[in-house]
Amino acid sequence: MLEYPTAVRPRPRPHGPPRPHPLAVAARVVVLGLVAVLTLITTRDVGQLQWIGLLALASVPAVVAPRHRVLGPLGRLAEVVIVGLAASDVAAEAQIKGTLGNGLGAEAVLPYLAVPLTVAALYRRTREVLALLGVAAATLLFAGAVTESEGELLITDAGYLLVCAQWLILAGIGITAAGTLQRVLQARGESNKPQPYAEATRLLTQLRSVARQLPGATLDPGGIAEHLLEDLRTVAPADRAAVLTASGGGRLVVLAQSGADRVDWETTLDADSAIADAWASQQPQTAHRSQARSHRRGTFRP
Repeated sequence: MLEYPTAVRPRPRPHGPPRPHPLAVAARVVVLGLVAVLTLITTRDVGQLQWIGLLALASVPAVVAPRHRVLGPLGRLAEVVIVGLAASDVAAEAQIKGTLGNGLGAEAVLPYLAVPLTVAALYRRTREVLALLGVAAATLLFAGAVTESEGELLITDAGYLLVCAQWLILAGIGITAAGTLQRVLQARGESNKPQPYAEATRLLTQLRSVARQLPGATLDPGGIAEHLLEDLRTVAPADRAAVLTASGGGRLVVLAQSGADRVDWETTLDADSAIADAWASQQPQTAHRSQARSHRRGTFRP
């Protein structure tokens, strides 16, 4: 029985869906808590924390299955839409309460916009990132166009438009930084990989360890053939025996043979011989005709 050396034993593969990264979950919780505090300070209304609850609910698919083809993107899309709607509502409430006017209260919620966009960028979903950025801009414009504050539409406030543009730009910068960081880490990982010659040396070392466990501790075909002849002598004694293998040109090559003297075996595969028949059929053959110059009768087994 051949055992794997310790260095080449196959590693067990993890089962089940990939677990969410603890740092990603912690960052999402921290930003969500920060947005909740800013919203409460800006509006002085506990009821506005309903948006924080909706964001937490929408983030569940993105946290549990961030790489899922459907759940991950849908969760991040829901987060972006909720942020856009919440920004206009919080801005209007802050303007009514007099804490922040001109739609500037939207900046209490907009920091969370960077979370789903950055996560999508880290997963190399370029199309999703661009789509989310467009959805965020469209949602902010739509929410500002339908939300009134003190008798005026929020979209007419320059402060609201300025804050929205500012955080969209910051989100874009964050996406670029995340992509750059990922490429740097990937380049470092590739630089730490062993060079081809080092990898070849490692594989040869492992191959030598495997070879030491084989009969005769060798991978040499001639040595293996000699050991095969020794084993065959204990099973079927013979005056002469040989081990042959295929080679180019339609001939066989004698790897090892035993007997009183060396025999010139018929190794041509297109010859009318038991050796050629045995090689073609891969079955034992018995022949009364000579398979060698000094051998009149014999049995050949492939």
